[in-house]
Amino acid sequence: MAIGVVALAVLPVVVATVRAVARGWVPLSDDAYFSIRATDVFSRQIPLVGMATSASLNAKQHLNHPGPILFDLLAVPVRVFGSTAGVAIGIGITNTLAIAGACWVAYRRGGVLLVIPAALVACGLTWTMGSELLFDPWQPHALLLPFLCFLFLAWGLAEGDLLLLPIGVGVGTFLVQTHVSYSYLVPALGLVGVLGLAWRLRARVRGGEETGAHLRRRLAWAGGVTLVVLVVSWIQPVIDQVARNGNLLHLLQASGDAAGPTLGGGRALRVVASVVSLPPFFLRDSFASTLAAQGTATGGPGGVGLARLPSLALAAASFGVLALVLVVTAVLARWRRPRCGAGAAPVIALVGLAVGYFTATRIPIEVFGVAEHNFRWLWPLAAFSAFSVLAVAVRLLTAPGDATAAAPPDDAGGQEPAPLSSGTRIAAGVGIALVALLSILTLPTYDAGVGPNVNLWAEPILRDLDHQIAADPPRGPLLADFSNTFFLEPFSTPLLAQLQRSGVGFVTADEVQVRQIGPARRFDGHNARARLAYRQGAGARVTPAGWRRIAYHPGLDRADRRELRRLEASGEQSARRTELERLWGRDSVAVYVAPLHGPSARNTP
Repeated sequence: MAIGVVALAVLPVVVATVRAVARGWVPLSDDAYFSIRATDVFSRQIPLVGMATSASLNAKQHLNHPGPILFDLLAVPVRVFGSTAGVAIGIGITNTLAIAGACWVAYRRGGVLLVIPAALVACGLTWTMGSELLFDPWQPHALLLPFLCFLFLAWGLAEGDLLLLPIGVGVGTFLVQTHVSYSYLVPALGLVGVLGLAWRLRARVRGGEETGAHLRRRLAWAGGVTLVVLVVSWIQPVIDQVARNGNLLHLLQASGDAAGPTLGGGRALRVVASVVSLPPFFLRDSFASTLAAQGTATGGPGGVGLARLPSLALAAASFGVLALVLVVTAVLARWRRPRCGAGAAPVIALVGLAVGYFTATRIPIEVFGVAEHNFRWLWPLAAFSAFSVLAVAVRLLTAPGDATAAAPPDDAGGQEPAPLSSGTRIAAGVGIALVALLSILTLPTYDAGVGPNVNLWAEPILRDLDHQIAADPPRGPLLADFSNTFFLEPFSTPLLAQLQRSGVGFVTADEVQVRQIGPARRFDGHNARARLAYRQGAGARVTPAGWRRIAYHPGLDRADRRELRRLEASGEQSARRTELERLWGRDSVAVYVAPLHGPSARNTP
């Protein structure tokens, strides 16, 4: 039964990933950096740090996220399936393992009766994200299900499950290295888990359940494996610290400096409560709307940039009610059934909420205000809070015989499980039906329209440009010159990824982009033979003097172009002309190359 429940929970991830690969998914905007750097793992340009971080804006120096572990994890799928499909497949595998891992921890703590609520909240989170984010490599999205898994691992550790120690350290390292927003949450939750583990193990020895000698052997094994995980996971960032950029030390210095305004206590509480304690909570529509960006009038230095936040009074009241529910849940678990196997879950949730609030207060207000993606960890935290209440309720309302019957063999003392009572079977059936319902609801294509996916319209254009470049790639190395582009445009980085797939080298003079694609690709004045640029919009129809067009995607078909020319010639102002001009300006893209020296070197398309 447990395997079937887990299969239902991971089904949306599998379907979404297979569908993306079948349609020819192309990484957009920053997503293409993962394609480039994952390919670099098996080259001389092996990455030593993660993606560049927007924390650089306040720190007044170029910073990267701590480590390249996400690139490392994607490297094998990219090598096997290619640098587009491999990225989607790699993230799909990661999310599938994260859901299965959370359910596995729940099974170890309480058998199938706890697997059901674990799968239920995991399905709720995937339903909220929607199909298009279940294979998205962008860190704020790619880390959501792994963070949910880490919360389950911290809970299992706090319940005394020593086997989870190296796994928890590995998943925690993955989170911290990939995005700095987890730099408070993961260590704090991990510490609570380890303290709970130590307390439980000591109680077992004192209670005669385990001898000291046996425990020392288990600790030596778990400690050795954990040490290996730490060394392997952190060797690349340490090499960068010692031999290259010193990124780790710069991150620590930036975290201790008051480099600019932060969100502060009141606003942070309103943000956190919007997701964890006020409807729609962590469920669908909250992802796209709860922390939606506000107009630029309130963004920028001193602004916030988040819309529809609740009042401080409502946020404080709802957050307090949630905290009270978790405290009461933890007390009931301890008082009514001290060894129910779920009592530490609300404690982990409480610590997560407290540290999450502190993290939110530290979020800097950057040039463009506060971006909602800095708070995506709130969704799995809210999901786990819901699980902790459900798990304790299940264990308290289940008869002792049912609890033993539903537990895995180790927890049942090696005895044959007894049949579940009729009431427990009915409740389990309802839970499985809800898991199946959420799983089915998540299967259709759904795009929340956040992150790089805001440019999903550009995917077929990039497929067309990629095909043209692959058919007749230019000679490299090329100096990528995207100085004429606009903020958050979707084309520049995917074009570099296509050059890499075609075996064309490239360099850049932009220091921010150097931090993204590696120092070996810094332009030194001599390591390029031509320039690469592109135009978007009506200007893409004309090739500038001295440039050669190597790929072109027209924004309109032939009939629409004729219609637009007729309307332009007649001077007619109509809704039809406005719509055609809008489509032309948005979708027409041309890619050019030009000699590095000569008349064209003084102009950019």
